Amino acid sequence: MTKHLMSAGEIQQRLGVSRQRVHQLTARPDFPAPYEELSIGRIWIREDVEDWIAKHRPALAEVLARSIAAELEEAAQSEPDARRRAHLDALVVALRGTGREVFVRAAADVIRRHRG
Repeated sequence: MTKHLMSAGEIQQRLGVSRQRVHQLTARPDFPAPYEELSIGRIWIREDVEDWIAKHRPALAEVLARSIAAELEEAAQSEPDARRRAHLDALVVALRGTGREVFVRAAADVIRRHRG
């Protein structure tokens, strides 16, 4: 199941920055507003944070897309042909639905290599 929320710690890991830098970034006016403030800290909607990363840190978005593509290739190689095609078709629909170009390109690359 995909997690739809991110904590400051997860943002820190995703960006590869210090806790202090996360605090600076999340205080910027262009950073997404927190979804909620809990007693343990603020949380953000993952999609909002990923959109911000794609806009402000495009190299990190590319790294994520390549990582997703590698995982999908591994999964596609281990599945029977018919299942692989169905899996890849579902992937394309899901990734195109995000509207994120890096994900669409990653999906297209995987599909080109595995469709026969």
